[in-house]
Amino acid sequence: MQFSICLLLLAARALAVDRGVMWSGYWEGWANEDEDVSWWDDNIPGNCAPGCVVQKGFFGKGQSYNSLTYSFITLLKQPTPDQNGCEKTPCPVWDGRAIYNEKDTAITASSTIEKPSPSVVALGDFCRYARTFPGGPKRCILGFGGWSDWARISTTANAEKIGELIAKLVLFTFADGVDLDFEHLSEYTKKYGEGEIPAYIAMVKAIRNGFNIITEDAWKANVNKRIATVTAGEACTWRTQMLKYLPEVASNGKPYLEIMYTTRFNAFLNPDDPWDYLDPNSTHPASYITDNEGQKVWPGIGSSTDTLNIMSYDMDPGMKLNFGKILYNYHTFGKVPKMKLNIGFEPGEQAGGETWEGEERDIKAVDYVNSNGYGGAMIWGVNPDKKDDPHSYKITPGFVKNVSAQLKYPAWPWGTAPKYTPISN
Repeated sequence: MQFSICLLLLAARALAVDRGVMWSGYWEGWANEDEDVSWWDDNIPGNCAPGCVVQKGFFGKGQSYNSLTYSFITLLKQPTPDQNGCEKTPCPVWDGRAIYNEKDTAITASSTIEKPSPSVVALGDFCRYARTFPGGPKRCILGFGGWSDWARISTTANAEKIGELIAKLVLFTFADGVDLDFEHLSEYTKKYGEGEIPAYIAMVKAIRNGFNIITEDAWKANVNKRIATVTAGEACTWRTQMLKYLPEVASNGKPYLEIMYTTRFNAFLNPDDPWDYLDPNSTHPASYITDNEGQKVWPGIGSSTDTLNIMSYDMDPGMKLNFGKILYNYHTFGKVPKMKLNIGFEPGEQAGGETWEGEERDIKAVDYVNSNGYGGAMIWGVNPDKKDDPHSYKITPGFVKNVSAQLKYPAWPWGTAPKYTPISN
């Protein structure tokens, strides 16, 4: 018995993958028509109905990162970005049917890889571009949720169905994992009772279980099915590129499938000084509904979760965040391992009404990450929309260049980098 246990431990260690420092960016899947997203292409199956990444824009704006997250797939068929709560407009329970992407039914229990949805094709292309980046591959993560996704999980039964569908979508798109950007758990709890956070925890565990049961053979079998489907399609540049890429997906094998948890700067507070995450000259709110939300969530999901992205932006007017204190509080009071923590930046416009703190303060936060052994940084977003966020659109390229020069991070953040043939830009 002791010998068998030792063998199991050795096997677990052999499968373990060490996470390096991460520089992660959210790709806004709807932003900058014809520059970053295309809404129609006759040569791509599904014709880009949910939006397809434009290669030139993606390669130009995503170069600096080692991990890129597509934003967003959702529980709600039609996201509602103008909604601010569940009081005037009720927040429905997930329909139990599908995961959606820009109104497209991305994946259902009956979906097959031989007949992929337009979203599976488009998200698969996002991952293909991430993997075949000039200069080397990037991690490809599917962002799930977001501020406009107001549908509730509600029950453990729904959570388990969602976990199965997310694992299936990751398998069909050959992604590297999922980012869980569920921003309304506390609002749901206030309005509908205590069931939503337990349901969320059950969902995370179900996703991890779904990832774990994808075997190497199942991964390669799905790649081979996809190759057969693409081979049977009409000749075009997309088909040629896919038939070069997919055999490399098979030869690289199943990647480590990551789960990211994204939450706000106030998810873990100092019990003796709850506003110490603010600078001394900052105003502070009486409270946020999301205060200490992480304390309710993390104990249930920590063992299933690899990365925690901190939304250290979108503050109220007059607030000035202390990035070092935020990281310290997450690690000290939340018991989150340092290497799982990514500090988040949003240069330019702020949804909460505050003015961006400026590049100098963000660079100091990067220095703090470097000096204190934290997991890295993330940005919203890689490609700000030039109509909605004109200041961000203008300043983000320079900001990203300077953060990239300062942050100490590897070209690939998880184990040994896979080998893909880069596409010429």
